[in-house]
Amino acid sequence: MDSICEKDRKDFVPAPENVKEVIIGETPPVFPEKYFYSSYRLEKPSKGHNFSNSIFQHYRERYPKLIQKPETGELYRKNLELLGTNGVIIFDICDKYVDVSGKIKKRDPPQYRKNLEEVRTEIQNLREKIRGEGISFDKIEKIKFAMPKNAYGSQIREQFRQELDSGKVEYYDSWKNFGKHEQKRWKSQK
Repeated sequence: MDSICEKDRKDFVPAPENVKEVIIGETPPVFPEKYFYSSYRLEKPSKGHNFSNSIFQHYRERYPKLIQKPETGELYRKNLELLGTNGVIIFDICDKYVDVSGKIKKRDPPQYRKNLEEVRTEIQNLREKIRGEGISFDKIEKIKFAMPKNAYGSQIREQFRQELDSGKVEYYDSWKNFGKHEQKRWKSQK
């Protein structure tokens, strides 16, 4: 992860022992200033519909003080603080941007397959990555995958089988659906 993003992130994440929910995205954005925890967002929050605002929308009902589309850096900061205080943390499967979009799939299929394999490898390391932050997997109440692609869904199901079966894992096939609480169920889920 870009060191600037990592520094910004530390200001808002809950202490490891207080983590209750983990939101898992795919990769950080190609431009670090668009990263969820970026200090750039504190200066110029996006007013459009994007992953950050979908996260705020997702938790708005539970935490009414959240502003769905914060228009100032101060409001954005308050949202991040509120989520952190309530034990919500965001991880990406990959620490750096990896393009697994449909555009690269069409433009450069060999690179797409290489990138997809990188994401699959990182999924295998995800538990250790979370534990590496000092977070006890047993104490996490919910793990929410926002945006996983079908191309690597089987790796997520394999790595998180027990949590899927118990209902601890939620799966959303797009950040827009995450914002609207429209969970997708894998065929193997009850």
